[in-house]
Amino acid sequence: MIFEDESVSIVQFQRAQFAVEGACHSGPHKNRLPESYRRLLITVLVVGIPSFAQVPERISVQSRDGTRISVQKTGSGPALLLVHGSTIDGTAWQRVLPELSKHFTVYVMDRRGHGSSGDARTYAISAEADDIAAVTSAIGQPLTLLGHSYGALCVLVALDRLQHVRQLILYEPPLTADNSSPPRDDSRRTIAKMDQALEANDKEEVLTLFLRDLAKIPAEDIATMKASPNWAARVSMASALPRELHAMMSLRISKNALARCKMPVTMLLGSTSPDSTRETTNFICQSISSCQVTMLEGQGHLAPVFAPDLFVTKVQKAMAQVGQR
Repeated sequence: MIFEDESVSIVQFQRAQFAVEGACHSGPHKNRLPESYRRLLITVLVVGIPSFAQVPERISVQSRDGTRISVQKTGSGPALLLVHGSTIDGTAWQRVLPELSKHFTVYVMDRRGHGSSGDARTYAISAEADDIAAVTSAIGQPLTLLGHSYGALCVLVALDRLQHVRQLILYEPPLTADNSSPPRDDSRRTIAKMDQALEANDKEEVLTLFLRDLAKIPAEDIATMKASPNWAARVSMASALPRELHAMMSLRISKNALARCKMPVTMLLGSTSPDSTRETTNFICQSISSCQVTMLEGQGHLAPVFAPDLFVTKVQKAMAQVGQR
């Protein structure tokens, strides 16, 4: 383990393994995404996002600061709340929702600034934690909370304020050690340009900078994305990208804070994910007493998209284990 001090910082951007929801910039080539991640990002961004036609109910929950958080509910059975990552909304779960809904009452929230949820004039990741806490309170019954990537990070921030949560399932939250290398100068410059574009209300430029200069997507592939039917939806959510990058680089979560989590935790880990992700997952699990790592065989950061059956099976198994206690 490389984590030898008492605190953990959010992964510096050049090691963040974002693909569809914050593109991965790790791998054998320093100046571009690995081909598999690059094609994966293009595939998910270009393919249209279908609506949740089967969802019978939409719930609006007011967070602590007054922001309205949209939650969609479907299915029946034990309660399961899903929290998505970056550059997407609750439709991130579209490929696993039908099967999950056969076994669970599934609540799918749009994080603030995404999808049908509202937003605030200022941002702090602690507000996202408040959002999750408000939704768990509104559900009002024992539930399992599943967070992916930046959504899983928000869940970790919310550990001290969750209600009714009996179990956590976390899929590759972007944490790393404090002694990791600082962001490269070119990454810092790109994030600064994203900030400037957002100040000018040019959300398309924010997303383009992210794809071109951080995810290293070639110009011809970006042109394909821009011609896709869901480009406008992606642009509308791009304003959240810079603030989430800043939050990842500034937040600290201590070992002691993680150790205070006493509920069962399952850490999902892709078998093909980078070593840094494996180290982070192991660190979190070693810090929480009731924690286990579940491997997603042959997968990386996007198993709900590319291996929905496998993902659902692992979630069902994790929830069944807690249900038997």
